[in-house]
Amino acid sequence: MNILVTGSNGFIGRNIVKELVKKDCVIGCGRKEASQIETGGYVRWDIAGETCPDELYDREFDIIVHAAASLDKDDRKEELITTNCLGAHRIYTLAVRKHVKKVIYLSSLPVVGVPFPTPITESSEIKPITMYHAAKAAGEFILAQVEKQGIDIMNLRIPSPIGLGMPSGTIVPVFLKQALLGKALTLPGRGTRRQNYIDVRDIAFAVRRIIGGEIPCGTYNLASDETVSNYEMACMCIEAANSESEIRFSPQPDPCDGWAWDTDTSKLKNAIGSFTNHTIRESLKDIADDIKKRIEL
Repeated sequence: MNILVTGSNGFIGRNIVKELVKKDCVIGCGRKEASQIETGGYVRWDIAGETCPDELYDREFDIIVHAAASLDKDDRKEELITTNCLGAHRIYTLAVRKHVKKVIYLSSLPVVGVPFPTPITESSEIKPITMYHAAKAAGEFILAQVEKQGIDIMNLRIPSPIGLGMPSGTIVPVFLKQALLGKALTLPGRGTRRQNYIDVRDIAFAVRRIIGGEIPCGTYNLASDETVSNYEMACMCIEAANSESEIRFSPQPDPCDGWAWDTDTSKLKNAIGSFTNHTIRESLKDIADDIKKRIEL
């Protein structure tokens, strides 16, 4: 199978490439001049600012895994729209011109907005409360149009991915680094926000299962069975770091205290079987060991 993976140098994209190259020919593409991971080929393409390069039209691929995205949290940044919306349309155009069989789009579970009622299902109403999630939701609607061209489309809604190489400023690596250094872990609010964390390797494994199976078009929740509060995550990070760090609470409120991202994944499990092979504790231990190599203790 010949597969194009956009955003192949990114956190999720490169893990998908690592999984797919075990059995398939993978072409990566991204903004960097060269691939940061071994692939069967690489094409530099900034989907936000450039139309598809001719070189990519000359390549052979049957499936597109669209993992490229802008993660900017500044609602005023036009890059959010150009990358996540205009970029989705450019993937649509590429898919139609190349007559691919399938497009797999990595969307985001929080396109539903406030997680209520729970568990979150694929039929939960889309009501994004950030520009980033509005743009990801728009990407779903844009790429859904490929189905009218006889192309299968799968939207995979992912919650909070964790694993080696995840962005260093997010809660997990921040907590782990603080714990490894013996410093206190500070939580805003009451620490009761409950997040769903899934190992990025499990995301990649599920994508491979989807590619190899006869899966109906549509939207699927790609999440784990574990939902933990920020306080519980802090405790797990201290455990993973074998630390005695304290947990403190800042006076800064958390507007999402009490939210719980409990997610129904039965639709995807019924289609491809079980896809979660790593517990949160296993993931945290791997990340902690990696951070430990790169900091002075």
